[in-house]
Amino acid sequence: MAELLPRSEAPSTGQTKPEHPEVYAVEEVVQGDLNPPSGALTGQQRTPKEVLTDQQQAKLGALTGQQQAQAEALADRALNGDLEALKTFEAKVPQARQYLIEVFGNLARDTRHQIIESYFSSEDAVRKRGINLAADQLRLALSRDEGDPLERLLIERIACNWIEVHLVEQLTNQMRADDKVELSQVEYYQKFLDRTQKRFLNGCKALAQVRKLMGVESNSKSN
Repeated sequence: MAELLPRSEAPSTGQTKPEHPEVYAVEEVVQGDLNPPSGALTGQQRTPKEVLTDQQQAKLGALTGQQQAQAEALADRALNGDLEALKTFEAKVPQARQYLIEVFGNLARDTRHQIIESYFSSEDAVRKRGINLAADQLRLALSRDEGDPLERLLIERIACNWIEVHLVEQLTNQMRADDKVELSQVEYYQKFLDRTQKRFLNGCKALAQVRKLMGVESNSKSN
């Protein structure tokens, strides 16, 4: 799959930087047709098993060999633009809608994936995995067992903002320490960092306000 944006190397840590970081300031992700978002099932990227939980895999995997072959054939045709194949897939394949939601409709996961991929090269698998695990841990710490759907949406947004604010700050620090980088570039990234930080703090504030309105104490979940 083609890169989301052209990137230039930051040699000190292996981190890369997008040429146009403001692209990632957009709060909504726009999906098009049947093309999967970056990070979803593409054949060149992750497989369905990498984006489904064990329980969901068990449900989707409970197909006969014939059912599985039919499901795969329909999915391939649908991904190539065959809308009738998509309709048949939804009508005949068990757990089809859950499959589509988890593999292609999880925008929070795909946004997180896009953010991380845009700042690191393909060789940085360990670092990217560590960031994903840390974001999952943050999301767990902020969550409640009986959490409201609005809380879960805000927590997902906070996790994405948390990743980006730290990556942008690292990048800004690298550029500030590089004598070859012009002051105007440093100032540009500093302003971008300020906006990223503001989005992160706004998400935290919104979560606190929602919980206050619901009469929920803001205690973290113990790990």
